Formats: sequence, C-alpha cells, structure tokens
Amino acid sequence: MARIGVIAEFDIEARAPAIILVKLSPDELDWSTLLYIKATPPWEQFEPEEFGDMNGVTVLLEDILMVQGNKDFIGIDLPRLYQRHQNQDIGQLIIRLQDVEEVLNAYT
Repeated sequence: MARIGVIAEFDIEARAPAIILVKLSPDELDWSTLLYIKATPPWEQFEPEEFGDMNGVTVLLEDILMVQGNKDFIGIDLPRLYQRHQNQDIGQLIIRLQDVEEVLNAYT
C-alpha cells in the first residue's frame, strides 16, 4: 500500500505543506489505470530526507484529474506518466500541493 504524506517548506511566518510525496510499493502500480489518492488533510508528515535514494517522478498539473463526485480524492494519470518515464524504476511520485489545489478549485 502506498504511503502518502507531505513535505513542508518554511515560509516567512510558518511551516507550510508544499509537496505531496507518494511512496509506492513495486507491485502496486498498474500503468494502464488511474491511481487515486486522498487529496485533503490530514496527511502523514514526511521530512525532506524521506525522498531517499528512490527514483521519483514529478506529477505535472496535466497528470492530475478530478474525481467526479468526490472532492477528497484526485486521480493520477499513470498511463501519461508511463509515456514519459517508461524505462525508469519509479518508487515515488512527487506532486506539488499547489497543483492539487488548482485542480480541486477549478471545479468548485
């Protein structure tokens, strides 16, 4: 099962979540479907060291899809990611929280 958490960045006044990190198990990826993840807090808190040595790919804004009728989840277009990163062993997905918020706010 994937572990989902956020990595916070320091702002002028406080520490604010900036990145959603999805740590994947090798056997759970089906590159032909969408991956659904919870897009609303609470999330596990990860430290920057959680990036570790695993290969990771950035999920772009156009890879994030709204889930009809459920504003708490988003879909990640894995076939699109696979087209860009076919030959990589991917252990984690890196998603900008700002992109997730943009997708969720586009339909409210």
